[in-house]
Amino acid sequence: YIDGPCNHSEKDVPGKPLHVKQSYVKIHEATLSWQVPKINRAFITGYKIMAKKTNDKDAQWEKMSSATHGMQEIMHRVKGLEANTEYAFRVQAMYVPVTIRKMSVNAISRQLQLNGKGSNNDDIQGNKPALMMKLAALMGEPAGPPSAELIFRTPKGVPARAAAPVVNSAKYTTGAGIDYTISW
Repeated sequence: YIDGPCNHSEKDVPGKPLHVKQSYVKIHEATLSWQVPKINRAFITGYKIMAKKTNDKDAQWEKMSSATHGMQEIMHRVKGLEANTEYAFRVQAMYVPVTIRKMSVNAISRQLQLNGKGSNNDDIQGNKPALMMKLAALMGEPAGPPSAELIFRTPKGVPARAAAPVVNSAKYTTGAGIDYTISW
């Protein structure tokens, strides 16, 4: 799935991230957590956090951020939210498809070079995991099915406090000719 079925085999695709919840919500950010999928989690490279505003019927899912892969439960802070706005979130596991995992280091390097993404330190060292992740990213971040939606509203912004009224003030001039005012 990227935003629909992908061309990879079903035994290749990781399952849905489980138990997505928010643990902390501020005006412009929220901390989400979830458990790793139970199916095909060995080749998960990370997660993409998708969001949309619920008050806009034409809103499309947008990638808000990416999180790194963890062993059991992942926590991730999503920033850039609007105050007093209801959002729907979902999480998808990104992975390296079996077609890439079966390729040799040389074949992956060659594929990256054909797309202008090769010839760096990972190629020279034959770092297959890093090369596989690069090629998967080049393919458009293949991802498993989305988690169940999580919906919540960010809090309202705090209005700016008005400055305290000036009751008294006095003007002074220093010996160097600098004017200043003291208010209380």
